[in-house]
Amino acid sequence: MANRDILNLCWSPDSSELFVSTNGHGTWIYRPKDMDNTPKRFDEDVEAMTFSTDSRHLFFTTIDGDLHIWGTQPYRPILRVPLPGEGKWLKLFASPDPNHVLVWRGAYNLDNILNTTKIWLYHVLTGELLFSPDHDEVIHPILNADGRKLFYMDFTSTEYIWDIATGSQIAKWESNWLHNIPEQSVLECRWHEEQIVGYFSRYDWEKHQRVYRTALWNSTTDEEQLFDFDDLTTLFESFKWAPDKIRVDTEIEHDADDDVFEVIHVQIWNPDRKRIRHFYVEFDKDEYPPLALSPDGMVLASASTQPACIVLNDVLTGGFRIIKLEI
Repeated sequence: MANRDILNLCWSPDSSELFVSTNGHGTWIYRPKDMDNTPKRFDEDVEAMTFSTDSRHLFFTTIDGDLHIWGTQPYRPILRVPLPGEGKWLKLFASPDPNHVLVWRGAYNLDNILNTTKIWLYHVLTGELLFSPDHDEVIHPILNADGRKLFYMDFTSTEYIWDIATGSQIAKWESNWLHNIPEQSVLECRWHEEQIVGYFSRYDWEKHQRVYRTALWNSTTDEEQLFDFDDLTTLFESFKWAPDKIRVDTEIEHDADDDVFEVIHVQIWNPDRKRIRHFYVEFDKDEYPPLALSPDGMVLASASTQPACIVLNDVLTGGFRIIKLEI
């Protein structure tokens, strides 16, 4: 596997700063709107990073396994919270409640298979552990609109909803279709008001192609609805709406030999302008490069494997800039 220099990209909420975490070379900040700006070192090696929903706090984890809570005006350390357990992979999720942050940790076995995962909800101002379900197989955790309910799936695609305040399980969903679907086939889950929407894929051996389905679950009535997408024939990697209604889809395209490189095809659709922009990001076969769309939907940032540089694609014009990191 290639030794990728750039591990993650994270935009500030106002799209003015791009944080770049590297593999052993510290973390850097770049300000794209300042044309004379060069990336400047921010901190030591940061693994995962996100901001609170009110933009007042920055959360990140480092290789020491601790959760760091910083203020943002100006950037300054506030709290450092040791995280329990072991496991290399960490993800952070901002809660709709700006005083809370959700931490996910995953551990892989010798066969590189995810076998243990945990989540913890912390209070931003005190570092107090507010909630952690007694479950060692947690994937796709999400909080509802007010941050009071937690949803997640386990490795068998059974779905759970917990009440944060009481620490009690509210609902459990065991769908016949979803049961025992491999974890990697679950593309995304979201809250839609008080319902859960999930996007899934599986290989149809009769049609010799991958098929896609959306599942809608009402946790109050336990009603299940399933929708198939027959016209979708490419790998649907991600889907998001920026605040200004820009849609981003990414799919994987393989080269002819299937052993040299792969290409991510990013389609950015702006309904108001009735325009689609196409971007292609080439990468080594075993290294999926970081991609990050700015919150204002104006810039798509991607990272190059070698050398260490960032490509900033202008969504409206299609132009781009290459920013090199001096590491």
